[in-house]
Amino acid sequence: MTKIETEKLLAMTVAAQLDERRSANKYAGSFSPQFHSFGYEGRSGLPSHFDSTYCYVLGMNVAALVSLGQNGLISSITDLDKPVSEWQCGGVPITMMCNMERRHGKMKPVIKKALVDLNGLPFKTFAQQRKDWSKYDLYRSPGPLQFFKADNCTTCELSITLQLELAKKDPRMSEADLSAAKKAQDNSIEANLARGFTYCPFVGPQRRATSVSQRERMSYKPHLCPSLVSPQVVVGESTQSKLLADRGQVAARMPFTYGAQMMGIHSGGAAPSQPTRLGVVFLGRQAPGGHDVLAGLFDALSPGSTLFGFVGGSKGLIRGNSVKLTADIMDSYRGQGGFELLGRSVDRLAGAETLAKIESVCSALKLDGLTIIGGARTVSDFAILAEYLKAKQSRFVVTAVPVDISGALTSNLCEVSVGFDTASKVAAQVVGNNATDGASAKKV
Repeated sequence: MTKIETEKLLAMTVAAQLDERRSANKYAGSFSPQFHSFGYEGRSGLPSHFDSTYCYVLGMNVAALVSLGQNGLISSITDLDKPVSEWQCGGVPITMMCNMERRHGKMKPVIKKALVDLNGLPFKTFAQQRKDWSKYDLYRSPGPLQFFKADNCTTCELSITLQLELAKKDPRMSEADLSAAKKAQDNSIEANLARGFTYCPFVGPQRRATSVSQRERMSYKPHLCPSLVSPQVVVGESTQSKLLADRGQVAARMPFTYGAQMMGIHSGGAAPSQPTRLGVVFLGRQAPGGHDVLAGLFDALSPGSTLFGFVGGSKGLIRGNSVKLTADIMDSYRGQGGFELLGRSVDRLAGAETLAKIESVCSALKLDGLTIIGGARTVSDFAILAEYLKAKQSRFVVTAVPVDISGALTSNLCEVSVGFDTASKVAAQVVGNNATDGASAKKV
């Protein structure tokens, strides 16, 4: 049985069920699973704040037991749901935890493995909510496990399971907060049926259901580049396509925008005072940092300005599915991964009809400009949109942000794309965890 790959077994059973539904004309979609087990990566991953603290105290406790001449004990720390300063240290006789079991034909005293207690509060809490979990987005994404300050380690956030076992309650599982989240999602789903995308930011009382590290990231403000405090534009040289052989063809196809000048942003200007109305849309493949692009844009707008987000990527942009982004909404997504806030769809913006539709949508909202967050393909399409608007002598401004976790959208003047640093470090950690696991057990 240990040879069975659980993730493949689950996918096979799902595929079999969908085939049955397809035969009964109850399912018309496609199912193409990708398999991966994260067992070994998890075994040797970086410890959480709680595990680092708990294990350090366990080691110190062992030193105390040995110095006191104690024998046959398990290092024990209790009251873990309280601040570290209130943890209780001691030793539990191993014989107290033993029971008799038959091993290899003989009865032996062994410690019985603790399995999931179906009558325990954690499982009962799960059983009570699993029907909702099949419909609503009520998951937590704590993020980087060691996201904490060295001088702020007086408390350690427990997992929900352990918190329920020890304290018999967990504020993150508040029925009132979860009901608020479900109600908001019900309203959002109903309102977004025509859009085909759910727009439901986790705001207000719902935010209490998130983890401490999530809330810390929500309140984090990155350091500001000095030149952006009071920016002014410095016009540089006219530009050319990188390859000499392409210059004539690009200039012929994009006569209104080709040869534009480089623009530098330096300090020394006056603080922007004119309110603006801007639109923003996720068009490329999702990448870590996309929400922080929105946050930086939102924070830098002059007082009285409005930022509209188009829900559903290119499809939402063409349909005009926009929402006004507020401070409360933005604060819920600072430092969070993916493109969850607005979502994305098809990457391309092709055809004159599409360009005209985008212009019409933005004109209806009276936008001064539109920003896309996308990769090489969508940025190329956006250059065509800029050419289209310039040809019509429009004062409408279009800008792009380079997003590509593979690092493909780079040059000497665009040194790295959004998400590449995070993606490469995540991949390196997975590889590193496997390598650490292999070094830990030679059979691996």
